[in-house]
Amino acid sequence: MKKYLDSIGIVEEIERRSGLIFKSLLIKSISFILAAHKSARSILKRSQPRAVALVCYYHNVNFAYMNAAKSLGIPTVDIQHGKQGIYHLMYTHWSQIPEGGYRMLPDFFWNWGENSKINIEKGRNSLDYHQPIALGNHWLINWKKTRDIKPSLTYEKLLDAYSTIVLFSLQQDMENPIPDFVLKVIEETQHSVLWLFRLHPAQKIGNAKVREMLGNLKVNNIEIKESSALPLYQIIEHIDIHLTNWSSVCIEALGFGVKSIIVHANGYDLYEELIKVEQFFFANDSNSLQSAMDKILADTGEVDASTHFLMDMEIIKERTTQLFIHRILSEK
Repeated sequence: MKKYLDSIGIVEEIERRSGLIFKSLLIKSISFILAAHKSARSILKRSQPRAVALVCYYHNVNFAYMNAAKSLGIPTVDIQHGKQGIYHLMYTHWSQIPEGGYRMLPDFFWNWGENSKINIEKGRNSLDYHQPIALGNHWLINWKKTRDIKPSLTYEKLLDAYSTIVLFSLQQDMENPIPDFVLKVIEETQHSVLWLFRLHPAQKIGNAKVREMLGNLKVNNIEIKESSALPLYQIIEHIDIHLTNWSSVCIEALGFGVKSIIVHANGYDLYEELIKVEQFFFANDSNSLQSAMDKILADTGEVDASTHFLMDMEIIKERTTQLFIHRILSEK
């Protein structure tokens, strides 16, 4: 395998441009996928599923299952787990899809709504394979029906003690996860605004940094423990404003009628169109952040989540039946 990789010039080009030691990581990943493929194939042969559903298909374990499923003729479906925007290379800009499609890509993409579906379709040379279908966000749909988890009484009392509640959804392991101007506004609003901080669920090395930054403020209008442990939608239901660098939680917040403030340049690039129509706002200093917060709190304009989330269950049932009965099962 190493000899084969040595002959692929693109690996060296990626290393040269990025400065990363890419080849060794690629060899390690491929070795794992090939080894895990044997177990995945054995499990699928025994269970004989009609389809394999994956969340975040581009994990090495999921690659192994897709490879095994392909060898057994089992269709695969990637279920959307976050924003699938125009810059997400694991979902967009596939301009050289071969006849028959790629072996290591899902056959279908289960999208929350039309917006993500359209983004996946952009820049393609073929729509015959790896097809996106808008089938709704069922976590969101089911949560609005059940709401079966409640926060602690202490947490509820904390929420009731403030007139304004802000949630900051953090990125994974950033060098500077909370901009200085956000910290300044937290201090300035310590008597009126409660700031909830939600750690990224995959964060490994950045938690101590976040806690240190917040601890240095010496204020009481911050909560992080329960805001990171409770289901996301449980928290969003209680907030007035959402902040993030560029987390796709801002898209999910729209489903609850909550607007977001983007506080990082990367986020501006990702959500520029939504910022232009004031579904989102952008802030890069304390004045613009406070101004955006005031606008959101005073705004009576409607939040439009219709293109991000398909919520019509009749349409969802019709499309799901078409996908799983008429297409996937007919291929088996």
